[in-house]
Amino acid sequence: MVVPLLVFLSGGLILYLTPNEYQSVVLFEVEDGPEPDEVVALVRSNEVISRTEGLLGLNERLNLDRETAARELLSGVRVYAEKRTGMVRLEVTHRNKEIAKEVAAELPPQLMAYLLENVESVKVGKIRDWDSLILEARDEAEDRAVVLAKLERVHGSEPGGAERAKVERARRASILSDGEVERLSAMKFSALAAGINEKPHLLIHTAPKISQTPVNPKMKGELNELAVTSLIAGLICALSLPYLMELAFPPRIGRVRKEEPVIDL
Repeated sequence: MVVPLLVFLSGGLILYLTPNEYQSVVLFEVEDGPEPDEVVALVRSNEVISRTEGLLGLNERLNLDRETAARELLSGVRVYAEKRTGMVRLEVTHRNKEIAKEVAAELPPQLMAYLLENVESVKVGKIRDWDSLILEARDEAEDRAVVLAKLERVHGSEPGGAERAKVERARRASILSDGEVERLSAMKFSALAAGINEKPHLLIHTAPKISQTPVNPKMKGELNELAVTSLIAGLICALSLPYLMELAFPPRIGRVRKEEPVIDL
């Protein structure tokens, strides 16, 4: 009976010493941005987690190095995509109430900062593409203008005969080249103006609150598994051992030997 009792008590002691955890929940949505499933992956990405950990200074508050603090933060983050509404549910669990709330409040903005940086990077790439096209068109327009200037210098601006056709063709080519520069510049402006409205927007549907009572999250990690296993095993052993001992060593009931009477001679 001693061993099962010790196993049972050790499991109870582990559960008793395990610190309480508190949960903060926030519902949010990213408009004109990635799909909800992609948002879920991005929230748990190393980039977003590291940004949040650094901003909140969790390594100093928890007395951990930054990598360990980021891993601990990630271990308490659960993210779910709600297919019906398109919203994302973020649950942050931590033994510190304030940290749970702060992380839940800061993860969505850090996700947006990461997304906007990527949007700006794409925009810069598009601007460079437009600038390259416009530069090529300007070079072409300058070449056409040089050809026209040479012809007009030799034959005049209004020549007659066969030279007149050459000058007119060069003039049309120069005008078309200038028009191409203007067209590309206008397209670049329109693309940039449209890009302003294509930026993702963050909508917070429920702000995170501090959990006032501990939560009982799903069992996770070897410690809780060991505790529960110890409790169950100890209880089963404690209840079944007497019965098993009785089956293994049944009581022996024998006949009582009668003493023969002593006859005095």
